[in-house]
Amino acid sequence: TDKKTFSWTGLDYAEGRHTIEVNVTDMRDYDLSCVKYIDFFASRPTEPHDLYVGDIRLEMAAPEAEAAQHKAQAKALRNSLQWRLNAIDADLPDVLQALIAQLEVPDADAIRAFQKTAKEVYPALDKLFFQKAVQDCGLAAFWCRPEDKVLRDAHAVHAFLTLPAAAVTLGAARGEGEGTQLVVYAPQKLNAVRAELVAAPAMADGTTLPLEAIKLAPMGYVLTENPAYPVDYIGYWPDPILEYLQTPIPVDADTYQSWWMDIQVPHDQKSGTYTGSVRITTDKGEATLPFSLTVFPFELAHGVPYFSPVQFDNMPNYPADPKERYEYRLKIGKLLIDHRLQPDEIYRGFNRDKLVETSKALLDYGSPAFNLGFVNREMDDEYFQQIADAYQKCKEAGILDKAYIYCFDECPAAMFPMIKKTMEKVRE
Repeated sequence: TDKKTFSWTGLDYAEGRHTIEVNVTDMRDYDLSCVKYIDFFASRPTEPHDLYVGDIRLEMAAPEAEAAQHKAQAKALRNSLQWRLNAIDADLPDVLQALIAQLEVPDADAIRAFQKTAKEVYPALDKLFFQKAVQDCGLAAFWCRPEDKVLRDAHAVHAFLTLPAAAVTLGAARGEGEGTQLVVYAPQKLNAVRAELVAAPAMADGTTLPLEAIKLAPMGYVLTENPAYPVDYIGYWPDPILEYLQTPIPVDADTYQSWWMDIQVPHDQKSGTYTGSVRITTDKGEATLPFSLTVFPFELAHGVPYFSPVQFDNMPNYPADPKERYEYRLKIGKLLIDHRLQPDEIYRGFNRDKLVETSKALLDYGSPAFNLGFVNREMDDEYFQQIADAYQKCKEAGILDKAYIYCFDECPAAMFPMIKKTMEKVRE
């Protein structure tokens, strides 16, 4: 009854016979005789082709290779613990004493046991790090990596990827966007907290980075609910970047709050290192965090240079006015393109509203392609006509050469005959 999907990507093979090897260590807790089926997904095939699958064998990894992998994992785990202990000047927690000893000669079980316990212990160590750094203004403030999902609840499962820092150094080419996060922790509630740029970042020769090239906005938090699949955390999840919010915000007691800083380097910006700072003000005082940006001596053209569709969506009734909602959606798409991500609608139908208008606007802004529509059911005359109409509209608009079709996502084997028949009709 414990259903699980495993996937491997990046398997790139030309025509001919190949042996594909994948590491299935993560499947060790599952009975491999219960595998139902194996899917092979081909991205953007240039022509119809057949795939023949031969023997599927389960083989033991070479002991030397497995031992080297475990050793590297153990080293990374010890490092992740050590920088935490160094940062808070603390001894090794009792709960990790025995586990850290097992990592001296690690195996898969020792590594998983450490990871499971660290998931419980690390958030508490990270919180202690912030508690020790609280300033007179009533909070502790640091830079953290943009990949960090900074959960609002300081008791939650979040552990920082690397040590939060009092200063951060960023790097970007001319025409490139780069982002980072500023995170604060408040042991007691603060009613009005604001983060703002002190001045335009500048080089030693006085050259400045325009203030309008930098956006600094608080992260909003969405209260999530229990989905139909297991997740590590249900509660306030960071999602919207509240650029419209110009007023100070409250920070509740014993919580984290982050601000997102997004820098879009102008195409004509002088290369070199710019330094600046962000001032955080509260009802009790203020703190300052420095940052620097190195602009590299080359330029990246605007737009997305590779095929990389990212499904994105916004709330169906926000904003309330349909025209404003459409403009809002375009702004989200353009934000993704600014960061070289391809905004797309891979799960929407061929008869969706403003198919041509939206696709053309995003193509003109720098997106490399768009999804004509999502094929996900058996073909009938009405469905066939929807595809034909969308095809003709995009052809007349001169954008058909940028179109692709996304179809049938993670379907069971019983659907394969229907999928084959449907896709033959699509090719017509």
